[in-house]
Amino acid sequence: RLRVKSTRFAFAACQGDGSAVAWGSPFAGGDTSEVADELAEDVQDVCANLMAFTAVKIDGSVVTWGHQSCGGQISEELKARL
Repeated sequence: RLRVKSTRFAFAACQGDGSAVAWGSPFAGGDTSEVADELAEDVQDVCANLMAFTAVKIDGSVVTWGHQSCGGQISEELKARL
């Protein structure tokens, strides 16, 4: 089942095959080029805020992208604690 979420200037779709894609302003999460491999499979859900997205994967890990000051980047240390 397709689920679409949005930031202020971009959209992300969690697709039925477990992948996620995004489009729109690169500054608001529309560019997934740095995390595309991580979004290719096992995505369970996508969450959004003003200008960033987080994908929650089946194994509980998260993938973030979008504007850095809005949570679009996460440290490896914090990622490991989630």
